[in-house]
Amino acid sequence: MGQQRRGGAGSGADRRQAFGRAVELRFLAQVLEEGFEAYVPLVDQGVDAVVRWGEGAFVPVQIKASSARARPEDAGLFAALRPRAGCWHVFHVALLEAWWLFSPEELAEAAGRDGDGAWCVQLTGMRDGRPYPLERFRHLVVAGFARLREASLGR
Repeated sequence: MGQQRRGGAGSGADRRQAFGRAVELRFLAQVLEEGFEAYVPLVDQGVDAVVRWGEGAFVPVQIKASSARARPEDAGLFAALRPRAGCWHVFHVALLEAWWLFSPEELAEAAGRDGDGAWCVQLTGMRDGRPYPLERFRHLVVAGFARLREASLGR
């Protein structure tokens, strides 16, 4: 007989990993619908997907997400980021059902450093007890990923 798990749904780490994977799959579905080629590395070394438009260059993408279970004040806080050169970042906040897209340069400009030297970025604030997108990053909230097309084409 196999071991029985407590709680039935797995550990908190298992749920977070499953949620993160689900958001990665949503991103992949979206870019495929938009006409990109999309590839997923077999080994996770800081790149969750690589996308390309037509005969353009391959664009590496790191995807980060916070779930609807996140504390509202922490919904848009992404910490322990370890950006790779040339890698774009997609952030998803489930409480707002919003996506942000950062170029490597935009993330370098926006992110701060924590005590361990890792990067962090806060995309949301709180108003009337609810999270909202911070104005300074509102231009990076996206409904689609056309900017990745431009990056692939070298524009």
